[in-house]
Amino acid sequence: MDQHGVPPPSYDQTFPTEKQPDGYDQPPNPGQPVPEQPVLQHETPAVTEVVVSQADNVPIIPAQPYPQSYMAVSIFGCLFCIWPIGICAIIASRNVQSAIARGDITSAQSSSRKAKDINIINFIGGILLILTIVSIISDIRRYGF
Repeated sequence: MDQHGVPPPSYDQTFPTEKQPDGYDQPPNPGQPVPEQPVLQHETPAVTEVVVSQADNVPIIPAQPYPQSYMAVSIFGCLFCIWPIGICAIIASRNVQSAIARGDITSAQSSSRKAKDINIINFIGGILLILTIVSIISDIRRYGF
């Protein structure tokens, strides 16, 4: 009920054509609710000023990709080349991953170079070891030691 004791009509019925009591505003479209708007008696326009500025001389740092960890290469080198050197390469690769997780990109780059160098040494050593073994086996077969 409203303030005059008259219940408002439901939204699905049409409004009567007779005059409604004072204080009752009929919606412009029968059957559609109209949200009540607050009335401001002394309306002062609110002025909000937004100033956007960009700082001068801000260095633009290009995004750098994360350094490689060489973990797969290290595991491969540990399995198929000289395993003690391969373990050192795996440790260096793990240091790269943990430095990236910490956000220490400088340390990650340093560890990445170490992992790469250790893997190169491991593969060169592995190739030299294989060549030496093949040479010894061929000499044994040739000379019959």
